[in-house]
Amino acid sequence: MYLSKNPDMIKHLLAGLLFCLCLSACANKKAVSNEYCTFILVRHAEKVKNTRDPGLTAEGKDRAYFLAEYLKGENLTAVYSTDYFRTRKTAQPTVSLNNLKMNIYDAEDLRSFSAMLLEKHKIGAVLVVGHSNTTPILANHLIGEDKYDFLDEWQYDQIYFVQVSLDGTSEVKVKSFGKKSIAP
Repeated sequence: MYLSKNPDMIKHLLAGLLFCLCLSACANKKAVSNEYCTFILVRHAEKVKNTRDPGLTAEGKDRAYFLAEYLKGENLTAVYSTDYFRTRKTAQPTVSLNNLKMNIYDAEDLRSFSAMLLEKHKIGAVLVVGHSNTTPILANHLIGEDKYDFLDEWQYDQIYFVQVSLDGTSEVKVKSFGKKSIAP
């Protein structure tokens, strides 16, 4: 009875109720966000041409450092790289910034590697540095679909965020990062 005679009180109660509902929804969303692992897949940065195990160009070194800064807000729990100079040098700034160990993987068996990643990493974020012909294929194995093709030789700016939930559902977002790669 008192509330029906006091419209301002009703407005305040409804606003408070709405606030509590929003707060509850945000709290629930945060709890759910810890129920997946984000696999962050990148190709190594720009490499020196015409050498057997090339290092990075000045542009590639810049991209490697940019990657470390770009991923600063991620909850990185592990970093993987193939055992090539260019991939290790791409991963190193992120390894150093996050005080993590660099894990070496064999890109010849991506199916087994993806199974190990999915088994070992359930939450957090994992960076995997690979190659133009392995990074998209690893994304395919992680999601169980044949969706992504090899990157072009000139493409260095693609980054794949592969979220895999504990229930096995997945979502992929492919973005550009750093200086835009330009087709020759």
